[in-house]
Amino acid sequence: MNIALYLNYGHYLNTQTALAKLKEHGIDHIVAWLGRDVESATTVSEHELYAYVRDNGLSVDAAILPNDQLPYLSNTRYGRKDAIKTYKQYILSAVDHKVPLLIADGAATTPAYVEALQEICDFAQENGVLFALRDSADADVVGLLSQVNNLYYCLDSAACIKNGVDVCARLAAVGKRLVYVLLADVGHDDTLYLPDYGNTDFSPIKAAIAATGYVGNLGIHANAAKGISDADAFIEAAKSLR
Repeated sequence: MNIALYLNYGHYLNTQTALAKLKEHGIDHIVAWLGRDVESATTVSEHELYAYVRDNGLSVDAAILPNDQLPYLSNTRYGRKDAIKTYKQYILSAVDHKVPLLIADGAATTPAYVEALQEICDFAQENGVLFALRDSADADVVGLLSQVNNLYYCLDSAACIKNGVDVCARLAAVGKRLVYVLLADVGHDDTLYLPDYGNTDFSPIKAAIAATGYVGNLGIHANAAKGISDADAFIEAAKSLR
């Protein structure tokens, strides 16, 4: 498996330098988190962020979406149409920049939310983009997968750890809907640690992933590692996970 490292992996404030470091170490795929990465957290749209990454010779494996519109997907009184439109715009941006996968948090299951998800996933499918949920506190991800037939699952180990989800049981439940793996440990302060450089034993998680036969890239969704403060060492430690 190849590694896709989180764009803002925490060792350089200058993103140009961070991207150059990845290229130096032979990594040419990244995971972006829209609204959390350095450029997109200021005034830069996802279009500009994707183009910036591409212009630096890297590809975006997947983009994690912001949650600001998520509550409106279940709201039948106001905001719902605009929220769906926002998600569709994320999909169109992904098409323009050849981003194959968008990852969103889920919400509590309601008829309105399921209907909105179905519309978003249909639009994604029509445009050749995969739309996946990761685990979150309020979402019945497995139940939603059973109700939206073109919705997929992204294993985010940090989200599972934070929300008390058994990774092995989750992978067994989602079956072939698994389309991507994001690996990170999570601290009590929500710091995302490199696997094996946090507090969690990742051996069972790695074994459960291997047992699925998953052959895609491993997205390393971390920006810290206990005992490592140097970017070069961090990247090499991340590469050892593949």
